[in-house]
Amino acid sequence: MKPALRTKLEESLRAGRYEVSDSNIFANRVTDDLEAVSHDGHLYLNNDPEQYAAAMAPPSSDAGLDAYRKRVALRTK
Repeated sequence: MKPALRTKLEESLRAGRYEVSDSNIFANRVTDDLEAVSHDGHLYLNNDPEQYAAAMAPPSSDAGLDAYRKRVALRTK
């Protein structure tokens, strides 16, 4: 990570900017800070509770990442 990005994120963390209960607000604030320093619209934090739950599930279960990716692929056909 570039020093300027790290500095910005650490400053925001110390200032309490990320102390929110809504994960979407958290992701938006991190994204805003990343873009403010990098000026790169491709650098962002995405919030996807369903994908997180899949990542935490046993790999071979119906709730695991493979099953999640299959559901996403079927939805975007």
